[in-house]
Amino acid sequence: MNKIKIAIAISFSLLLESCAHQINISPNLNSIRSIDSSKKIDKKIGYYFVENKEKEVVTPGGGGDSVKYKPYKEIEDGIKKILTNTFNSVASLNSELESDKNDVDLLAEIKITTTSFSSSSMTWPPTQFGVNLNCDIKDLNGDVLTNIQAKGEGYSEYSEWFLADKGLSGKRASEDALNKFQNLILLNKKINMSNSEIKKNITNKEEIANSINKSNIEASITEPDINGVASIKIKSANPILSLKINGEENGESKNGLFQIKKIIKIDEDAKYNIAVTDSKGNVETIILRVKRKISNSNPIKYAELNPSLVKTQPNNDSVAIIIGIADYKNLPRADFANDDARSFYDYAIRGLGVKPENIKLLVDADAGQVEIYKAFKTWLPSRVKATTDVYIYYSGHGLPAADGQNLYLLPQLADRDLIEETAIAQSKINLAIQAAKPKSVTIFLDSCYSGAGRTGQTLLASARPIAIKSAAQVFPTDFTVFTASTAEQISSSSPDLKHGIFSYYLMRGMEGEADTNKDGKITAGEMQAYLTENVAKQASIANRVQQPQLTGDANRVLVGK
Repeated sequence: MNKIKIAIAISFSLLLESCAHQINISPNLNSIRSIDSSKKIDKKIGYYFVENKEKEVVTPGGGGDSVKYKPYKEIEDGIKKILTNTFNSVASLNSELESDKNDVDLLAEIKITTTSFSSSSMTWPPTQFGVNLNCDIKDLNGDVLTNIQAKGEGYSEYSEWFLADKGLSGKRASEDALNKFQNLILLNKKINMSNSEIKKNITNKEEIANSINKSNIEASITEPDINGVASIKIKSANPILSLKINGEENGESKNGLFQIKKIIKIDEDAKYNIAVTDSKGNVETIILRVKRKISNSNPIKYAELNPSLVKTQPNNDSVAIIIGIADYKNLPRADFANDDARSFYDYAIRGLGVKPENIKLLVDADAGQVEIYKAFKTWLPSRVKATTDVYIYYSGHGLPAADGQNLYLLPQLADRDLIEETAIAQSKINLAIQAAKPKSVTIFLDSCYSGAGRTGQTLLASARPIAIKSAAQVFPTDFTVFTASTAEQISSSSPDLKHGIFSYYLMRGMEGEADTNKDGKITAGEMQAYLTENVAKQASIANRVQQPQLTGDANRVLVGK
């Protein structure tokens, strides 16, 4: 009877799973043998992978299915521990080109290959696994000192992983390969050469190359021009019978002269191995290097915000609450949000006609939950009449409610574990404004509904992909509301602008840039058109999509009444 139950459970499990099953082959770091610190190699080594760490690999499982995993990402911590065990210092590099910046003595270029197999036709997890670590140890010239290959094997049985880890054989293969890798490093004499010996080898190579240049051959390469074209020039005292560049034959030259053009890709560190055979049978080699650097000679220059350009409005019956929070205590920083608010203060006075005494400015530590509620429930009603225009500006973090029907603004002390208790619901702010019964309400929100910060970081580790579908869900129909982005997008800041992108162009628009028809007035519709074009263009520089939204009367005049 028990066997029947197990068979049914297995069959049901197979029906539920897809053909490529996700597993993890990360090793247990505690399984890596420790070594005596006195055996450490007195060098700093930098390691990098020949392929992207995020590369996903698919290999066979059982029952005709397969498994998928990310070997580089999952084994990297084990590699780092091995190198930390065996070398005095370790640096993680993106490529060989970063060796100079990290001041390393040796380079480890690592490639990982894997195999898997299952002896079962009924279950998909692999029962046998292989991990091969192939590592070239190089000197700073990029020449290979030695190659190390460590092949690990791992096995598991059905009874071990049925209720536990389906990638168990892969983990064991990783651990086996890593322990072998550590032993091979410690036994390798070439890795243990002193720095002076390595430098002596490099110096000898350079002296040989220099003597070749002085005696028979002159070789040089020009800096790449604007189109990436560089010229290799070869001059020999004797006729050249053969010239090979990186193994490619370029023919002969009776006068011993060659000039060959090469295209260098942007940011490429090009290396050319020159092999020359002259008419006297001499075979000589030279290495030429050139790098085409990214040119930032003409960076984009952005105008500083200048409120003096705003057409001054009469001091009418208007009030404004301006809030900007950059320095959160328990959440990621919202870059430049405090400066956004301080700048908007002057634009509210000149462009919206708000008297300074009718502005409530709350920045950073002054923008706590209590202070914000007091501003809307106590301060605002004391200044609002039936003829009053109310303006609200907020720059900082926002978050959608769990049901997607509301928006939270996050005060300076908001806590990610107690959002409902420490945040402020937009619906409560709306009710407080409506209770004051103003003539009109205009809101500017440089915050997003997606649950992400200005640089894209997630505000909540447990955040689900829930978003407000539109501002119309959150705000009363008689409010005019500008939001920095759609529900699913990030409201970004820009180090070049030193402001939130939306806030910067909102204020530039108020300076007159948004007055499309040049009639001295800026309507909500004109401002929205200006924001849509310029915010989207600026966000695209950071490879992001950001589209400001307008809810309310597009014909309402904002500036120049």
